[in-house]
Amino acid sequence: MTSTTASWPSKVYNASSSSLSGLKLRHSAFIHATSATKASVVVRSISDGFLSAFAIEEEDGALSVNGPAWYANPFQVSSTKYIIDVYVPLQSLAAVTLTGYGDAVLDPFTVVNSTDAALSLVVSGSGRLFLSAPSIALRDLKLKVPGSGSVQLHVLDTTVASRAELSISGSGDVALLGNTLRMDTIKSSVSGSGKAYVGASSFVNATTVSTSISGSGDINFYTAGVCATQDISISGSGQVNAGALACDASSVSISGSGKVYARALKSLKASTSGSGDIYAVAPLPASVTGSLSTVTTAPVSTFELRSLPAYEPSSDFQFGLFWSVLILLVITTLTTFWIRKCCKAGCCCCCRRRPPPTTPATSLPIVIVEDPANAYYNTTTPVQAHAAKHV
Repeated sequence: MTSTTASWPSKVYNASSSSLSGLKLRHSAFIHATSATKASVVVRSISDGFLSAFAIEEEDGALSVNGPAWYANPFQVSSTKYIIDVYVPLQSLAAVTLTGYGDAVLDPFTVVNSTDAALSLVVSGSGRLFLSAPSIALRDLKLKVPGSGSVQLHVLDTTVASRAELSISGSGDVALLGNTLRMDTIKSSVSGSGKAYVGASSFVNATTVSTSISGSGDINFYTAGVCATQDISISGSGQVNAGALACDASSVSISGSGKVYARALKSLKASTSGSGDIYAVAPLPASVTGSLSTVTTAPVSTFELRSLPAYEPSSDFQFGLFWSVLILLVITTLTTFWIRKCCKAGCCCCCRRRPPPTTPATSLPIVIVEDPANAYYNTTTPVQAHAAKHV
């Protein structure tokens, strides 16, 4: 709570269950760790109508905090300020999903932290999800963006006993950052134009690295790291910058016009179908299969770490569906009116002028006299008749 929002009307919800492990958000929120055994939500706003539209529920082991959608009231056009505080027990959240828009900021000790636990962070709209912490140890980690949003996980020391998965289907971005990243398997996939980043200022250590792109997206590994096996596949025009990873065995496949930069210590298998390019960072391993080029240094594309959003109110704009439809109808009507008016005036920019009608030639009977004593009528056209005459 800030001095500005302390006097605002508020809505408070206290969870009845102490076993909630999920959180679903539609608006910007700040998630805090507390010593309490049950979660609670405090929403403050200058608008009583905005508060009354909030639905806070417990369902399927998750706390759902859903404010009004921008089109919720068909006839409403309004703008308001609000701030949402969510308080959860220490290390209780295993799944956080942000739909819609806005920024959600997770305090360091709000999420699970155990090699027996799995953590899932998902942004399915245009919002941004932030988590920063000194260290975290998990069994599985999933960072997913099916849309234009963003997930930024910045933990100095990250350990994932089993698998870390980065998934993008759209134009969003996912960043797994820190000083040291240690995990058994890293699986990164981009379907669309999104970008994924796996970056450690010190070291990335993995057993298996699986990377795939379907579209024009990018997947980037930096600054240095090692792995046992690496498999890279591209279908489209995307690019994988994995030259920072020194892997024992690397397999690269491109179907399209994509680019891959990879490094292998023992074996490298390359396969291309299309105009794609595979670049191996020198020195080459003893075993090389397929066509590729050699480079001494690989390009590096890094993620610019975003500052955590300040603890301050957010804005919400409500624009009723009725007005959206009305504006669309007005635009459509005006456009149709001007096009018709332009066409009537003979403007060539809006419609093609019709050529003047032509009168079809009329076939007239032609009299051809070969012999005055033997005359007959020919109903062919003049040209045909002339040709017939000279046969």
